[in-house]
Amino acid sequence: MNRTYLSEFCNRCGESVAFGSGKFANRTPDLNDLETKIFYKRLFPRGEYICESCDQNIASILQHRHNILTNLRM
Repeated sequence: MNRTYLSEFCNRCGESVAFGSGKFANRTPDLNDLETKIFYKRLFPRGEYICESCDQNIASILQHRHNILTNLRM
């Protein structure tokens, strides 16, 4: 088996992001090494990508935190 094929899944939710999965075009590479992904407790640390759903989830959490901090400063 080909290593590229085995790692084409989201390291957060485990969903496939391989060609033909419907998530191929909107995947985001995760450039962290395996040890870093394990340190940050990724559920699927061998996955080399983050799917669009998980990426948007991260963005909404960060936006929420930003809004809270902005309101605290006022």
